[in-house]
Amino acid sequence: MAMKPKPVEAPAIGGQKKGGRTVCVACKIPTGLRLQLQHPMKRRMPTGRGSDSDYEEVLFNVFGGPAYNVFGPSVPAMGGIPDGYVMPPDIRGGYAFTSGIPADFWEVWVKQNAEADYVVNGMIFAMPEVAEAKERAEDQKEIRSGLEPMGREIDEKTGMLKDRRIPKPLNASVSRIAFDADRSARQTPSE
Repeated sequence: MAMKPKPVEAPAIGGQKKGGRTVCVACKIPTGLRLQLQHPMKRRMPTGRGSDSDYEEVLFNVFGGPAYNVFGPSVPAMGGIPDGYVMPPDIRGGYAFTSGIPADFWEVWVKQNAEADYVVNGMIFAMPEVAEAKERAEDQKEIRSGLEPMGREIDEKTGMLKDRRIPKPLNASVSRIAFDADRSARQTPSE
C-alpha cells in the first residue's frame, strides 16, 4: 500500500492575536487585493554545473499565514450582479473600504511591500478609523491608477475621445476611435 506524500505547508505566522487593534484599508485597485505575509525559506537548488551533488542554498519568500481580501472599487456594469458577488460596502474618491484588518498584520504587510507601485503611488492605504480613511480617499480622488474605465467624453475640435490612454492614429486617413454603440447608432440599414 503506497503512502501519499505529506503536502508542504507554508510556515505559520507568529504573534497574530485576534480581537486586537484593527485598521480600515482603502484600495483603488479595481479588483482589490489579497493580502498575505511572506516568509523567508531556504531551499537547496542545483547549480547547473553538471554534477548531481552540486547544490547551493537559496533564500526565497513563500506566502503563509492568514490572508485578507480587500475590496476594490470595481462593480459589475452590465447584466446585473452575478450570484455570489459581494459588493464593496462603500466607494468614495475611487477607493473601496475594508475594515477589520488587524493593525499588526497591516504594519508587517506594508513593510514587506513598501516598494510596490500600488503602495508607493497611494493605491492602497490604511487608517485606524473608517471616517479617516474616507476623508483621505476624498483628498486623493485625483490620483489615477490607470485602471479606470475609459472616458467617453469626445473632444469637439478633433472628434477624438479625450482619454489620454486612447491610442492616437498613426495615419491621417484612419478614422477616429469610437465605441461600438456610437458606431452602430450612426449606421443606417441598407436595403
